[in-house]
Amino acid sequence: MFHVVEVKKEVTPRENGAFRFTVAASGSTKTPDQVLTSLFVGRPLALHVRSHWIAYPTLRDSCRRLLAIIGPEWRSNAGDPPLIVTSIERATSEAIRLVQEEAATGRLVVATYLRALVDEFAEVAAFITWGGSEGNRQRWAPLDTPWDVWAEGCGATEVEIEPGPPMTKDQIDGYRGHALTRIAAPAEAGYVLRKHF
Repeated sequence: MFHVVEVKKEVTPRENGAFRFTVAASGSTKTPDQVLTSLFVGRPLALHVRSHWIAYPTLRDSCRRLLAIIGPEWRSNAGDPPLIVTSIERATSEAIRLVQEEAATGRLVVATYLRALVDEFAEVAAFITWGGSEGNRQRWAPLDTPWDVWAEGCGATEVEIEPGPPMTKDQIDGYRGHALTRIAAPAEAGYVLRKHF
């Protein structure tokens, strides 16, 4: 069963750009597709997001995998929408732009979408995320453990996110490439890595 960790109170800003929020396991029985669909209700690109997923089902699969890694609520700034939303909207916008500017093949549309989808993933790595219960604080390693598995495993009731040390371009590209291989089909990931990194 897909287990969602939801924000239960307003995210509150803290010193040095860090912020904290309370989380609780929702016990939701929503499928990943239902969660993804619900995140875009009323958003300006909702129809475009859905049309890309219908035209290119592997893109929806990639979005499901990204959702499993970062969850539906992870954000790097207190006032921002969840990163899964901004990532998918950016990928959709890039694919739309590509089609409007040139006669794009399906393969190029998919590659552009996937590249844009993981562009913001390095943002997750740029922050240090701590959570857990008293006496059991653990740091989240996003490339090792999905968000909801980590939060549930460490008994997170409160999560603190703070800026980490600056990353080099090689580190950022490494996180993007690693995320791409985690979420995309092998042939698609190979094409993106060869052509776009």
